[in-house]
Amino acid sequence: MLDAGRQKQFGSAAGAAAQGAFLGSALRDIAKWLASIGLGEYAQRFADNAVDLSVIRDLTEQDLKDLGVLLGHRRKILRAIAQRDGVAPAPTGTATGPVLRDAVTSPW
Repeated sequence: MLDAGRQKQFGSAAGAAAQGAFLGSALRDIAKWLASIGLGEYAQRFADNAVDLSVIRDLTEQDLKDLGVLLGHRRKILRAIAQRDGVAPAPTGTATGPVLRDAVTSPW
């Protein structure tokens, strides 16, 4: 759905056609981006949920899970989003930390 500013810009009669063209373009862009990271199979799921490039930085791991994205693919998408924004991906809280082992002393 277009925001109020875009609705005014397009008017009522031309609004539906313009909105369709705008959304079509936005969804083509997300499809291209997904294909560029090797995950084009998710383009329809993103389109069905109106996820375009303007909102990808807001996606969480849970959002991707809700979309049915596999775990490894969620990691790839989150990493690609972080690289797109130029920041490191945030830890998800589901990863485990390193396991500390007892110190081994050398007999020498």
